[in-house]
Amino acid sequence: MSRAPIPSLRSLTRILGAASVVLALTAASTAGVVGFQETAPVTASASGHADWKPVVAEAIDAGLPTTYAVPGGHDWVISPAGDDVAFPGSHGRPKVTGTGAARWFGNDCTEDGTPIAGAWVVVADPERGRAREVAVRELESWARGYATNDRGRIAPMSQRQVSAVTLADGSAAVQASVRFDMSVFEAGCAGRTAEMLVTCLERDGRVVTLVQARHLGVPHALSERAWRGIWKSLALGE
Repeated sequence: MSRAPIPSLRSLTRILGAASVVLALTAASTAGVVGFQETAPVTASASGHADWKPVVAEAIDAGLPTTYAVPGGHDWVISPAGDDVAFPGSHGRPKVTGTGAARWFGNDCTEDGTPIAGAWVVVADPERGRAREVAVRELESWARGYATNDRGRIAPMSQRQVSAVTLADGSAAVQASVRFDMSVFEAGCAGRTAEMLVTCLERDGRVVTLVQARHLGVPHALSERAWRGIWKSLALGE
């Protein structure tokens, strides 16, 4: 089976310093391999999906920390709150950055002996502006990198969808989403389709963004209940 090569996690360029985490989010890495460079990951407790585990993204400005939750269980691997996350842009410079990453391995899929996450979540660095415009901008930035392999080939994308939503705590938010035709890369774990969703919460002119991606139409895919529960849990403050 031919496919775009999966980069070695050890070979990824250090972007944000000693405690950084690099997200290899390109289609070449079948969407969502995360490399922990120097800090050991924290694994969610194996208490079953009835219990949801909070994830904290450390605030990088004067604002409150951003939180969300993932289903409990051994399938989720969560990075420490203060670890930086970056999607590598051109010439090794970070294109989009964030903190509070979590990866889901419940798909139980490997390529070349490497476990491939079936879904991942990260909190993008906060921006100033309006939630709708930030949602469109963040989706475009993360999706473009996610859909491009190391040879410059870009997976076809669906038309962007933007909508208003309500979070679990009653806060109003804005979502933008897109789907990708991953079949062009012939990567087994990614299947034929992937989905990316950004949820933006605006507070006092400051917008925080939760970015989610998952493989669809594959064995043991992340459930709709879990997918929805993650974005619904987005909140400011611990």
